[in-house]
This record gives sequence, C-alpha cells and structure tokens, in this order.
Amino acid sequence: MFTNPLSSQFFRNGQVIETFRGQGIHQEALNIAIERLNCGDWIHIFPEGKVNQVKLHPGRGLLRFKWGVAHMMLRAKVPPKVIPIYLEGFDDVMPENRGFPKFLPRLGSKIRVTFGDPAGITQEVGSIIEGWKYQGHRAIGEGEADPEAGVRIALTDVLQRAVKRLGDNVTQQSHP
Repeated sequence: MFTNPLSSQFFRNGQVIETFRGQGIHQEALNIAIERLNCGDWIHIFPEGKVNQVKLHPGRGLLRFKWGVAHMMLRAKVPPKVIPIYLEGFDDVMPENRGFPKFLPRLGSKIRVTFGDPAGITQEVGSIIEGWKYQGHRAIGEGEADPEAGVRIALTDVLQRAVKRLGDNVTQQSHP
C-alpha cells in the first residue's frame, strides 16, 4: 500500500496506519492504534498481517494471528469491543501469482464480508485482560521471561478461534 508517494498519500487519507514487518509490537504504528482506541475510535485490523491466499495454499487455514493485536488490546484504557469479521474473495482480487499488470486488482471478483456477534468474544477478551491486570501484569502461562507473552498468546488464541468459527459457519452455509 505504501509503495510510492501517491498510493501512500491515498491510504494515509483513508486512515490506514503503515506497519513495518519485523519491527515487532513496540513500533509507532501500534502506538497510534492504541491512541485511537483510547480516544474511543474504532480500528480495523488484519490479524494475520496479510491477505491469506487460501486458494494458493488450500488446507492451510488461518495464519497465526500477530501478537500486536493483543498488545493493542492490553494497552487500551478500556478493553475494546471486538467484532469478528471473516473475509472471502480477496485472494481473487489480488492473487500472489497474478501476472502483469501486477499492481492492478482483478475486477469482477466476488468478495464476501461476514460480521460475527461481538458479545461472547468481547466478554472473553475483557475477562482475560481484567485477570491479567488483577494479577499485576504478571505472566500468564507461557513466556515467563516476557510477562506479557502468555496473555498475548491467550488473547490471540481467543480471536483466532472466533474468526475460525465464523469462517467455518460461512463455509458451511455457502457449501452445504
């Protein structure tokens, strides 16, 4: 998205926050997202960190969700409402194996966006965060050297399961 000045300006005007692979959870992009959450704004996150090319890699399923998602939730003043969203068809719009012109989306592709129920996941996420805060930010489970690692794992697992359940439901309805 941020490959040249024109597209960079376009996406910044659309309130897209540029993240940098390999810079981890303590990068400026996450600080900006946390500030927005703390102001009561909503943010949309692609927790896999990229468009998952399911059709090129059948059977792979969802990629492991990035810890930055959990980091933002932990640092927000109030645990955010989480709305699981399942996307289908984006791998048809910009498939990795497309030829020239590589920078143009493939028109006519069908995209499906399905929103899940936020109630259960928001409650579960809030419970994990409150438990972690109650313990004085001590480690939960794995990652004792990094006191936040265990809770990040727990949060991303909850999110990943919720999106997978939603995707499974969508797939079953589409292909009975």
